[in-house]
Order: sequence, then structure tokens, then C-alpha cells
Amino acid sequence: MEIAAASNTLPSRLMRHLMRREAQVYWRGIPHGTLDLWPQTVHVLTQVLLLWLCYYVNSILVVVVVVVVVV
Repeated sequence: MEIAAASNTLPSRLMRHLMRREAQVYWRGIPHGTLDLWPQTVHVLTQVLLLWLCYYVNSILVVVVVVVVVV
């Protein structure tokens, strides 16, 4: 009973409302959610590009080392 009463107090109701509202804004992109996603998207794409580049450069270095050792 105490837990139910505590979860229904004004601060907790306000926090739930704000969290719900923030989630709606984030997912719907209203009014700023869509713009907020761009930095995250660019960050993720940059990380993927850097990982791919490191893999590619590493592969080239391995081939060069193998060719130098064999020759």
C-alpha cells in the first residue's frame, strides 16, 4: 500500500508525465526530436566509417607484410 501511495505522489506523477512527454517528443520528432537525431546519426556513421577504414587499412598492411616476407 505504501509503495502504491508513494508512486502516486505529485513529484512522481510529474516525473512520469515529463518522461512520457520526452519520449513522445523524441520518437515523433515534434518539435525538435528530428533535429536532435542528426548529431547521433552522424556520430554513428562516423564511427562505422572509421571502423571500416581501420579494417581496410589493416587488411592492406597485412597483405603488404605477407608479400614482403614471401618475396
